[in-house]
Amino acid sequence: MPLARDRGLIVPSAEGVYFPMYDSTAERPRAVKCVVTRAALAQLAGRALAIHELEGVFTRHRVLVESAASRLHKHSKAIHYLLTVAPEDLAAT
Repeated sequence: MPLARDRGLIVPSAEGVYFPMYDSTAERPRAVKCVVTRAALAQLAGRALAIHELEGVFTRHRVLVESAASRLHKHSKAIHYLLTVAPEDLAAT
C-alpha cells in the first residue's frame, strides 16, 4: 500500500521529525503518522544534528524518507500505529 504525502505539519523533536502521510489506496484515505529518527537524519547528514537542524535535513531528503516510510507501510500488517523510519530503513532504499 503506497503512502502519499499529506499536507499536515512537520514537527521536529528530540526523537526526530514527525511527518504525516496517508494511505492512498484505501477506500477512504487513511492518515498514517510517521517519524524519521534523529539517528536516521544524522546518517543522511553524515554528522550529529541539533534539534534545530532536523527539519532542514528532513526537507532535503524528504523523497527518500517518504519512500522508506511507504515501503515499511506496504510490508506492515498494523492498522493504527506510529510508523518509524530508522537508519537501517534508509539503507534499503
